[in-house]
Amino acid sequence: MGTPFSLLVTSYVVQTVGSVALAVTLLALHRHYARRHLLHWAWSWLALAVYLAGATAVLFTAPLLAPRHPLRLACASVTMIAGYWQVGWLLAGTLEIARGRPLSRRRLAWGLAALALAGLASVWPFTADPAAYTARMFVRVGLRALAAASVFLAAAALVHRATRGRGFGPRAVAAGFGAYGLEQLHYFGMVLLEALGLASSVFDYAIYLGFADFLIQWIVGLGMVGWLLEDERARVEQASKQLRQARDQLRLSEAQWRALADGAPVLLWMTDREGRFVFFNRAWQQLLGDSAPQPPVSSVLDFVHPDDAERCQRAFRKAFKAAEPVTGEFRLRDRNGHYRWFLGAASPRRDPDGAFAGLVGFCTDITEHRRLQEQFLQAQKMETVGRLAGGVAHDFNNLLTLIVGHVELASARTPAESPVRAHLQSIAGAAERASRLVQQLLAFGRRQVVQPKRVALENLVRDLDGMLRRTLGEDVELVTLLPDGQSETLADPVQLEQVLLNLAVNARDAMPEGGRLTIAVEAVQLLAPQPGFPSTVPPGEYVCLRVRDTGYGIPAEILPRIFEPFFTTKGPGKGTGLGLATCYGIVQQSGGFIQVQSLPGLGTTFAVYLPRAGASSSAPAARRPAPVVGSPHRVLVVEDEPETRALVSHVLQEAGYTVHAAADAEEALAVLERLGNELDLLLTDVVMPGASGRSLAQLARQRWPQLPVLMVSGYADPPQESGPEDPTSCLAKPFTPTELLEAIENLLAARPQQP
Repeated sequence: MGTPFSLLVTSYVVQTVGSVALAVTLLALHRHYARRHLLHWAWSWLALAVYLAGATAVLFTAPLLAPRHPLRLACASVTMIAGYWQVGWLLAGTLEIARGRPLSRRRLAWGLAALALAGLASVWPFTADPAAYTARMFVRVGLRALAAASVFLAAAALVHRATRGRGFGPRAVAAGFGAYGLEQLHYFGMVLLEALGLASSVFDYAIYLGFADFLIQWIVGLGMVGWLLEDERARVEQASKQLRQARDQLRLSEAQWRALADGAPVLLWMTDREGRFVFFNRAWQQLLGDSAPQPPVSSVLDFVHPDDAERCQRAFRKAFKAAEPVTGEFRLRDRNGHYRWFLGAASPRRDPDGAFAGLVGFCTDITEHRRLQEQFLQAQKMETVGRLAGGVAHDFNNLLTLIVGHVELASARTPAESPVRAHLQSIAGAAERASRLVQQLLAFGRRQVVQPKRVALENLVRDLDGMLRRTLGEDVELVTLLPDGQSETLADPVQLEQVLLNLAVNARDAMPEGGRLTIAVEAVQLLAPQPGFPSTVPPGEYVCLRVRDTGYGIPAEILPRIFEPFFTTKGPGKGTGLGLATCYGIVQQSGGFIQVQSLPGLGTTFAVYLPRAGASSSAPAARRPAPVVGSPHRVLVVEDEPETRALVSHVLQEAGYTVHAAADAEEALAVLERLGNELDLLLTDVVMPGASGRSLAQLARQRWPQLPVLMVSGYADPPQESGPEDPTSCLAKPFTPTELLEAIENLLAARPQQP
């Protein structure tokens, strides 16, 4: 079939231009999207352009050069190698898409080398040897068959890819490769016919194949561009979806973090690397009100107490300079102008690169913690002083017991007209005053012997009304606010009278020019710990005795010390400093507590809270049996102080008792083992070296349950709770011989009679 030469050349030129344009487009797309199969396809169409250019050169040199001319063979070799490489690069890019991973560079190089050898082998049919020509024609047939099979495999892979997508691009590329495979199959048939001698040359069909190649190139090229655009659109949509999800997640995380920060009961803050505060949580607004700082601000020192501002500034600068955590306590002014204590902590925060990005910190309100800590320290100090006072009082009581005992014995043997008797009376009076002072020390130390009874506070105030008015004087107005009933408590009435009198005397001294003293009694119920109350106060029903004066008040700086023993603001000789300390000890020993409120110039209010007593029993009080006098009894006296032991033994022997003495519990147990059933009473000191008197009494009662026990002590250390058949009593030091004998006789009289 004849073909115009100019039409064939035009076909090659158009294909070459199209191949170069498509190759440049693919290279640009590869540079933008960085996908290797684009690079392989670009090389494929560049190889096709070289092939077409070489074929054009062969057309022009064919009439001028012999078939075996070196230049003609060189042009033919370059043309065929480029043609096979075009198929190889195209197949490489397609396989990378089908496999989902890049081809090995080593395998790609070996494949291109094999295709180059195949291209050189296909050049030799230009030689004139018929046998060689036929052999090489069949080589070309095999290579063309391999090319057609390879392209069909690539088309099949792309068709498989296209069925999983819905875009135009993959389908267009698959259709283009399918058409290219058909073209290669058609070319394979022409070469096969030429090899079999059924056709003179396939060159006559080159023009048709050329236009088919041009159409296929643009189908594949447009399909690739569409494919990439669709992939890019899908990628952009996926990225946009991920961005929206990330933004929603960020908003959710920020909302959760904000809720956590605003719900935290502490002050949270954050700074940037320049030291500006860029975040405050809602707790700042709750603390400071409308004056709360709004970020960004450079400092919050305006809200810090002036005495703490410089220290806080140094700590803040240190944290910034060293990028290390700091902690400290300071005071912040609240919306009401009051200062509250806070514990602050700051730590450095880092950016994603690990560089210092500022500080983050919190401030915890510790005002209540410090108040409780101060209460604990005050209670600890008072307990320590109370123990000291109790110990001193205990030793002093032993001495007073000797003094009052010997004075009473000496007075009994001294005639009334003797001048010595006046001296003895002076000694007895001094001992009595010393005893009252010791009782105050014991009351403060909560070691005084108490005799609790049901006491109606309104009746107690009414009974003391006359004494109070005489004590206060005419220039102080006494006002009483008393309820009718429901104000009973379980306490020692004598001690409560002492508390009320001490408070009234202090109020009178605080109103030297006269004023008003108001005494009120009311029943109150504490459901929960009240602000300013001790943290150890249990909820329940209480009776409150409130004493309010209009005096000059108590300065705030000495208010925490008013209950300390021997602390007084009065002049020398005007006070012992034990009045309020005694009140404190009595109330504590009775299970209550005292609250004080005072404003300088306006007066002071003492509120005594005592547990309210339950319903009283209507059973009549047991009748005390008559004392036993004159009958001989055996008494075991256990006392570690030799002088006191000797005095007690002497008093009992003169009263007709048979006395067995022991210096400690071990010696007393030996006497009990020997004379246990013959003894009528055990008299023991409570505090002794080794085993205590209480332990001795328990051991004795286990062996001899009916043995009466009288314990004596300078402490308020009474025996354990006992029943009506447990004849155990306690006598407080100092005691006179008469009081000792009365206690023993009453205890013996209450002993169950032997059958």
